Amino acid sequence: MQSPGGQRLSELELFAGIVRHLVQRDGFPHFLPTVFLPARGEVRILDDTPQDADHEQAALRWVAEHALPDQEVLVAFQVEASRFKIVRRAGPVREEGLFDIDDEAEGG
Repeated sequence: MQSPGGQRLSELELFAGIVRHLVQRDGFPHFLPTVFLPARGEVRILDDTPQDADHEQAALRWVAEHALPDQEVLVAFQVEASRFKIVRRAGPVREEGLFDIDDEAEGG
């Protein structure tokens, strides 16, 4: 997939688009850690995570317990009132980025 400027979107940016769609539907105050398993085409909301829990810790714990070591997995979770973070793990490679709920990626 390409951005409007013709550049290829990164995995983080593609998942950020999915997250933004979920937030538009459900609202950001109710956003829970969300996992994307690209090989399965599966998006899973970690709805057993309490709102007041450390969402980054909960999401990364889920990855450690449920994803295979070489499996690509992306997790998103709210970090501020209008920002979310995505962590991508693909085998030994790990990358992350911060995203505004309405804007493009700020870093990776």
